[in-house]
Amino acid sequence: MAPFAPRTRAAAAIRMKQIALDNQSRVTRRLRAQLATERRVSTVIREELDKRAVNMSQELELVLKDNRGLRNSWRLCQDREKSLYKDIDRYTAQLAEANSQDKEDNEKLTYEEVPIRIVDTKDQVLRRRIIPYVKVQWSNHIEREATWELEEKMPEHYPYLFEDRVNSSFEDETPNKVGGI
Repeated sequence: MAPFAPRTRAAAAIRMKQIALDNQSRVTRRLRAQLATERRVSTVIREELDKRAVNMSQELELVLKDNRGLRNSWRLCQDREKSLYKDIDRYTAQLAEANSQDKEDNEKLTYEEVPIRIVDTKDQVLRRRIIPYVKVQWSNHIEREATWELEEKMPEHYPYLFEDRVNSSFEDETPNKVGGI
């Protein structure tokens, strides 16, 4: 069945007003239902709060009657607190001692990697730059595990690697006097 289609503008306007009123009444019903549930919930919460207030007032009366017990328990708490602080101080001292021992043990277990020799050199050619590299063999490693490092950084940290290169390049430039040339 096709929905109702009014034939005149007046009928269409009346139909639109009816739809608006229906929507308003649905919203109103929904809001009233929400308000009713909120009222129910708020009365339940109010009753629970009243019960808690009564219980708290009864507990307060009991505590006030047994004031001497509170004083004794307060003293016990203070004594416990003092002993806990002493325990904390003792444990922190033990922890600091253990940490210092761990540091000493770690220092014994570590070693410093030192380069032994330069295995090879290479120039990386880029568009506008040439970057020189050296292949360095490190202590406690075989030659196959050598790494490529920037040549400009190595003399700053390990100048002894380049002393042999300077001496050998100087000897190559001097003429051989023994051969009679």
